[in-house]
Amino acid sequence: MGEKKLRYNEIYISPEDKEKIKNLYLSGSSTVKIGQLFGFSHKKVARVLEELCIPRTGVGRRKYQLDECYFDEIDTPNKAYILGFLCADGTNNRDKGTVSMTLEEGDFDILEKIRKEIKSERELEFLDYSNKHDFGYTYKNQYRLLLFSSHICDSLINLGVVPNKSLILEFPEIKEDLLHHFIRGVFDGDGSVYQGKIKTKFTLTITSTDSFCNTLKCITEKFVGINCHIYDASNHNGITKVFTISGRNQVKKFMDWMYNDADLFLQRKYDRYLNYFYNINNSLSE
Repeated sequence: MGEKKLRYNEIYISPEDKEKIKNLYLSGSSTVKIGQLFGFSHKKVARVLEELCIPRTGVGRRKYQLDECYFDEIDTPNKAYILGFLCADGTNNRDKGTVSMTLEEGDFDILEKIRKEIKSERELEFLDYSNKHDFGYTYKNQYRLLLFSSHICDSLINLGVVPNKSLILEFPEIKEDLLHHFIRGVFDGDGSVYQGKIKTKFTLTITSTDSFCNTLKCITEKFVGINCHIYDASNHNGITKVFTISGRNQVKKFMDWMYNDADLFLQRKYDRYLNYFYNINNSLSE
């Protein structure tokens, strides 16, 4: 990755000085003392250490540790899956230095697995909406995974998970052998599969931007060898698109490919796949 562009009023620190800061810190100097030596605040020192993925210790140590370099390179199936899920259902707030994912209470397990995979010490937040009602709509309780790391924010921006991404998301560069894991993550965040009134009629959809859906279509036709289509999402004025596969055999072939060697997946969608195509019923639910 190249040097990041400076924000307004941001102090430039050369790679050489960053290396000196790292060595001073690892030798036992505090962030306050290092800041005094270089003429800037201890918070700036902390940001440099965060950028270099140096674990903090003692006073000034971040409250919750995590693997801040997790998304620096997408080189494992689980990294590809989680990136896909974040592309579909994540929020990158660079101004606050946070990345979050919020799912319904019943999907606790996948968020907990992702939390452990990223080695985040911060427990999932429970969001109690049991008493919230709007115009007859009853809200469901949720769990939220919240990561505090400007470095992760920046790594995800480099991968296309930008703030306010819903209308501008691009398909990131993913290694060919990891594509199906990435797409499974996208499907778990923004996809669905359902059976029509005619029991042999199946449809799979993934909702995203026009650019993302077109790249997904090309990948599907190349690696799965099936036909797929892109339609306008009915409630988004033609901006958001819906990637669509129809027909039992084609949907099954795509899902077989997507779930091949899967370690992480949203259980309720995986159960639906097993029930539809292999007559295995694991307490199927929406």
